[in-house]
Amino acid sequence: MADSPLFISAANSNGEALKKFQITTDVSSKKDYAYGKNVAQSIYSTIYGNQTYFWLRNNRFRKNRQIANGKIDMSVFMDRLEMNSKANFVNINWKSIIIGNTIVARLVGSWMSRNEKVTVTATDSASAMLKKNAADEAEFIYQNKEILAQLQQESGIPIIPKDQFIAEDKDELDRWISEFNHLPEEIQYSIGCNNVLEANGWNDVLKQRLLHDSAEVGLVCTYTFMDEEGEVHVQWIRPEKCNLFLF
Repeated sequence: MADSPLFISAANSNGEALKKFQITTDVSSKKDYAYGKNVAQSIYSTIYGNQTYFWLRNNRFRKNRQIANGKIDMSVFMDRLEMNSKANFVNINWKSIIIGNTIVARLVGSWMSRNEKVTVTATDSASAMLKKNAADEAEFIYQNKEILAQLQQESGIPIIPKDQFIAEDKDELDRWISEFNHLPEEIQYSIGCNNVLEANGWNDVLKQRLLHDSAEVGLVCTYTFMDEEGEVHVQWIRPEKCNLFLF
């Protein structure tokens, strides 16, 4: 990028200033007032106005929700039949056919039957080594469990820990390694996340709202924060009200 930032007007920028702000590695230029002004103008021109991205997006969302709830205005079809938007024939039903509503309701119903849970996996080298050692130990005990049991009986000294998993066959060993070989930190973090979501109502009403947003407009939004008492809150946000840029 050039040393001096380009002066791009909000009307002609088309988000160019914002794109340059996101991809540039010239951090020092971001401190320049003119550069920041271009970025601010780009954001402003995208949010405000009747032909901006968010305005067009929310209009599309509104239309999608009307289709999903069977609330499409059918007066346009009256115009095509040259009725001047008046119900000239009382025996014609101008209500929208509720096809989208049926499809969305079935989709959300099937999604609601799923019992999702948060699972946490540590990817750092130390945690990976600990889990590998646990898997190797479980495999060693599985392959030598008869010999170890005999030695333990003859010596009277416990060789196999009481809490050690002992697989009955190779399939059970593989299943334990892939599904149950977790560190205490992973388990505690998973339980904590699931408890937070359950306490905030994400297993019923809020989950249903989120799934409707996903099916109707293809965008889901939440806001997570911690209050002064250390309690985590996860709030549902209506997608139409989400006008954010991610840097």
